[in-house]
Order: sequence, then C-alpha cells, then structure tokens
Amino acid sequence: MLTTNFLTHSLSAGLILSTGLAVIMLAGAWYRPELFVDDYPPDVRARYGPLDPASKRLRGWLGLIFFGWLAGVTLWSIRGIAPVFLPLYTHLFILLQTFNIVDLLVVDWLIFVAWQPARFILPGTEGLAGYKNYRFHFRGFLIGLGLITVMSGILAALILLFQ
Repeated sequence: MLTTNFLTHSLSAGLILSTGLAVIMLAGAWYRPELFVDDYPPDVRARYGPLDPASKRLRGWLGLIFFGWLAGVTLWSIRGIAPVFLPLYTHLFILLQTFNIVDLLVVDWLIFVAWQPARFILPGTEGLAGYKNYRFHFRGFLIGLGLITVMSGILAALILLFQ
C-alpha cells in the first residue's frame, strides 16, 4: 500500500524534475526555437526543413544538460525508496509521468498551443494549422505514457541489479 509520505516524495520529486526540464526546454526554445523542430507538428517540420549543423551541435549540448538533470534528479529521488521492485517501479513511474503531464499541459498546450509566443514560431511557418493542434501533443503524451510504463520497469530492474 502506498503511504502519504511515499506519494508526497514521488510527486515532489516529479515536480522538481518537471520544473528543471521545462526550464531547460523553454530556455532552449527561447534562445533557438529550431532546436526542437523535430517536436513540432508535421506541417511545421515539412515547411521549416532540416536543422543546420550549428543547431544540431547546440541541440546535442542541450540534450546533455536535459539528460543530466533527468539522471541527477532521478538518482537523488530514489534515496529512501525500499530496494524492492514494486516501490521503485511505482516511484519512477510517478516521477516520470509527472513530467509527462507537465510537458503536455503546461509546455505543449498552454505555452506552445494556447499562448503561442511569437518567439517560438519558426520562421516561414507562421499561421500553419499545426500550431493549434492539441491532438498532436496528446498523441505525444500517450506515446510518453507507454515509454514511461516500460522504462520505469527497466530502470527499477537496473537500480536493483546495481545496488
């Protein structure tokens, strides 16, 4: 049975993870929105085209920061979790799913679709229907849910293996 402390810890860690990852993504998108062209709807990607080499390099560095934060918060958050598969799996699922929900509701739907700062509109793609496509982002959320369900199990098993 999940205790209040367990849920509070998992959700709090999930919010810390989500805040950091959202800041990293939004700062990267603010600085150079084309870094995320692969995450834009198909009509926007098709019109904008491929990334230039400098943006690809920068995206690699941003990815290192993103995954560094993800790994660091995840490792920090498992302290005090019983070294048993089900509690670890549940914690990791809540942690990662919290980010998936924040990404959908705040980053994708609220900022990119509803608010739609001009800074995040890729040059030459203004007015495309994809910018108002809630369904595209919901599909990404569902894909994330599936990945999180599997990855939480793999990560929990790896943590137990290396403890």
